[in-house]
Amino acid sequence: MAGAIATVQFALEIDLPIAPLSAVVLAAVALNGFTRWRISRPWRVRPREVLAQLLADTGFLAAVLYFTGGWSNPFVSLFLLPLVIAATVMPARHAWMMAAVTFVCYTPLGFFHIPLPHMHHGADNGFGLHVLGMWVSFVLSAGVIA
Repeated sequence: MAGAIATVQFALEIDLPIAPLSAVVLAAVALNGFTRWRISRPWRVRPREVLAQLLADTGFLAAVLYFTGGWSNPFVSLFLLPLVIAATVMPARHAWMMAAVTFVCYTPLGFFHIPLPHMHHGADNGFGLHVLGMWVSFVLSAGVIA
């Protein structure tokens, strides 16, 4: 998340709301630090813990997408990743719960979000960049799924 935000902010020179995005990234880093500690403990990781991590990751993604264009952000398809993970390694009830949560997180982003500023430099008005972002999203998704 931090790399994508930094790339958009600094390399692509698109102004983003850095303070709230930084808060989301810091919360994700803190949870992942705790998770790293937790999995190093000798007791077994339970499906509920994995589900909680996937739910948190989905929430972090929803927050980042809220601040970066909602549905118009080409990375919105990343909502499929926690669902794929849940469907492959979790009990069916958890996979269905993830399906519901991703639906509930994804749907409002079409109506409630902070729009990205339009890019007016270049002949395609940013659509080429959007398509490139979709490609990057696909490559990341394929890598995680594989």
